[in-house]
Amino acid sequence: MKNPLFEHSHPFTKFIFLLFIIVASFFIFLVIGLLTAIPLFGLNLSSFQSALNINNPENIGLIKYMQFIQHLGIFVVPPIVAAYVFSEHPKSYFGADTKSKFVVFLTAGVIIIFAVPLINYTGAINAKLSLPSAFSGLEAKIKAMEETAEKMTETFLNVKTVGGLFVNLVIVALLPAIGEEFLFRGVLLKLFRDWTKNKHAAILISAFLFSAVHFQFYGFLPRFLLGALFGYLFVWSKNIWIPVTVHFINNGLAVVLYYFTKGSEFYEKADSLGTDTASLPALFFSVLLTGSFLYLFYKLTVASEFNSQQE
Repeated sequence: MKNPLFEHSHPFTKFIFLLFIIVASFFIFLVIGLLTAIPLFGLNLSSFQSALNINNPENIGLIKYMQFIQHLGIFVVPPIVAAYVFSEHPKSYFGADTKSKFVVFLTAGVIIIFAVPLINYTGAINAKLSLPSAFSGLEAKIKAMEETAEKMTETFLNVKTVGGLFVNLVIVALLPAIGEEFLFRGVLLKLFRDWTKNKHAAILISAFLFSAVHFQFYGFLPRFLLGALFGYLFVWSKNIWIPVTVHFINNGLAVVLYYFTKGSEFYEKADSLGTDTASLPALFFSVLLTGSFLYLFYKLTVASEFNSQQE
């Protein structure tokens, strides 16, 4: 788009307009979802609310469909629209046209795998946090909301067919990886970097928002850590497809592990790796190897680019 409307606007103005796009897109796609779900699932408006009850297994298809539509409306479409009104070169704005060597993608993938015990450990710490007694009522509501969210996640993942596994990989792994990375790293991180003139502040602020928007207090810390990791991978590589790939691997591993190993001893050990005394060696090596491969990633991207510029 030539002469984009907000190309030279202040980052705060862009941020407010992005919020407007998100809200408008959410309502547009909500209407689209309702209008298309009625004929697709044989519903009427009066029965739609009851059809979203997760306690009825027959409703899972509709819930997954609405989740798909909702994610498109909140996370996928808004950053794409924003890129077109913020920049004359939308693909470059995202870093979607940046080329990276296979070894860079491979190193990023190794990082997220080695980071699993560390992420689990921060999750265990987060789970032990509690609000002051004055906020006991709020804490009870938060726990109830998170138990509902956890139940919905398990209901989503509990499939028996390869087709169901594929659908879950799309809804739980692929779509969030693209949408959330385009929004939080591709747009918001760039806005906050322009605003604060500090890439580290931008990474942390976007990671905070990334974790907060999931509305899970007892999962805030590990998700914040993941957001910061995705942010540094993006800033160092300047390639949005790096955090998209790593995000997909992180979510995809959870989907695949649940499908193939749920209920087994292996699943329980993998889920708690890094959270108990028995897995302290795994936590130690997780920190060591994650840090080492992060340094290698930095050398392959930032340091490599700097050296090439000096030649």
